Amino acid sequence: LGALGSAGVTIAVRQMRGEHVAAIVFWFMALSLVTSGLMLPFAGHWHDWRTVMLLLGGGAAGIVAQITMTSSLRHAPVSVLMPFDYIQMIGAILFGWLLMSEVPGWTTIAGGALIAVSGLYTVWREFRLQRARGVPPPQSVG
Repeated sequence: LGALGSAGVTIAVRQMRGEHVAAIVFWFMALSLVTSGLMLPFAGHWHDWRTVMLLLGGGAAGIVAQITMTSSLRHAPVSVLMPFDYIQMIGAILFGWLLMSEVPGWTTIAGGALIAVSGLYTVWREFRLQRARGVPPPQSVG
């Protein structure tokens, strides 16, 4: 359900060409805050100051990531961008392994490999379809 919701949001954001990136990110964060706030009485608890600092740092990184991801959707097709989104999965596995001593199980590795191969296949397929249509490859900036 999470992947389906994420895909729906990605496609919807891609269609919002007239909206400013900051407005899209603001409303996404506002709705997320309300939704999370509804769960606070059931799952929330106080944290020590170190945990609060880590949460604030993670929130700031999340805002930067959300702005850059939303902005990228204006400049490239979703099928090209989504494999890059899977980098967060690799980062989460490495974070858990290196910082939390949580060794990834075979299901995590197999699932990650399946997702990575699927993403690479999608990029390859899109490249071949564009080449068959006679669309020139994108030029690098710089």
